[in-house]
Amino acid sequence: MYLIRQSGLPEIINENIDPLEYIDEDVMVEAKAKQVAELLQNSKHAVIYTGAGISTSAGIPDFRGPNGVWTQRETGAKIDHFKPSPYLLPTIAHQAVKTLVELQMVKHVVSTNCDGLHIKSGLNQNQLSEIHGNSYLEVCADCGKNHWRDYAVRNNWSSHKHETGRKCESYRCEGNLLDTIVNFGEDELEGPWNQAVLNMNKADLVIVLGSSLRVRRSCELPVMCLENEGSNLVIVNLQKTPSYDKAKLNVHCRTDDFMGLLFKYLELDIPSYVFDVTYEFGIEKVDDKSRIFVRECGQDKHIASVVDEVLFKVSLGALELDHKMRSRWHETEYQFLIDEPELVTKINVDLMMNFKEKEGVSNICSLEIDPVPSPYFCVKFRIQRDSVTGEMTVERVEEGGFCSIC
Repeated sequence: MYLIRQSGLPEIINENIDPLEYIDEDVMVEAKAKQVAELLQNSKHAVIYTGAGISTSAGIPDFRGPNGVWTQRETGAKIDHFKPSPYLLPTIAHQAVKTLVELQMVKHVVSTNCDGLHIKSGLNQNQLSEIHGNSYLEVCADCGKNHWRDYAVRNNWSSHKHETGRKCESYRCEGNLLDTIVNFGEDELEGPWNQAVLNMNKADLVIVLGSSLRVRRSCELPVMCLENEGSNLVIVNLQKTPSYDKAKLNVHCRTDDFMGLLFKYLELDIPSYVFDVTYEFGIEKVDDKSRIFVRECGQDKHIASVVDEVLFKVSLGALELDHKMRSRWHETEYQFLIDEPELVTKINVDLMMNFKEKEGVSNICSLEIDPVPSPYFCVKFRIQRDSVTGEMTVERVEEGGFCSIC
């Protein structure tokens, strides 16, 4: 999968580009969505091409919008460096794309994004070409084995060095692991690029979602389908693109809104993505000391923390104790010592979760034990968060006695 990198400057299409964003009237978007639904139903080899615009509703900035990363950089504006978070969740559009692939209405997906949200949505890796890499994937330079992580693997954000500092976990290999991120001035990854070209050359319909189509070579992929007789190109993007005049339809609309309408005319439902995590919570004795703890557990235990801040509230009869902790990036266990666990009558833990905020929905998850069943105990709570509504549900899944660290 890995390709030797080439140095140089990227070629950005800047000539005669309108930087403004447009929103089509609702009735126009409805009509275009209905037309795309008909094209999709009649297609034999449809391909979807996604850019940064499909992920903005997840909390990831785009690049070429009026406030995009590269737009601000070109104007000299100060920008905050964005680092990928494993707790950004797939958007409505990601879930819709995955569903179309599962239903075989779309044969392949090509993406210029590195955010890993297509993989997280459950999209089959064999039907996805991430031509600019994936922030959560590192590859062995010796044996080529993929190593998937739940944290961003890149260690040097300002250079073209790709060694992550970790070693291959394959038996008797121990080769150096490399990130897969394609920087400006570097060639695309050979395997994903070849798969993308193969599918674009077969395509009778290409739907572009959230891309400015201004970076060569990747912007040349969608128009390859036009070499095929009777093929169609549809571009869904807030800005006009260099391929504007080549498209059968240009839809100025947010990708989540468009995919919602498309599924309406396909008479399909878009499934939500549900983030699922389990925590142990209780009092335990370690050596001659007692401590109150909360820790992530389960077979799919994460390495990076889903929690930003923890507030313990402990009742010891009439006495109330508060203990606040800030989370570190790789921290998945929080604890503090107490002297007399037999006096504890109630424990409440507020977890401030690292999710993108949604209006009207709290990111604070409260766990409570009242009354405390015994001086030493452990319970488990399952926390789920819906990516569409932002709502969190908490369910106690195990209690009584003491459970070991998962």
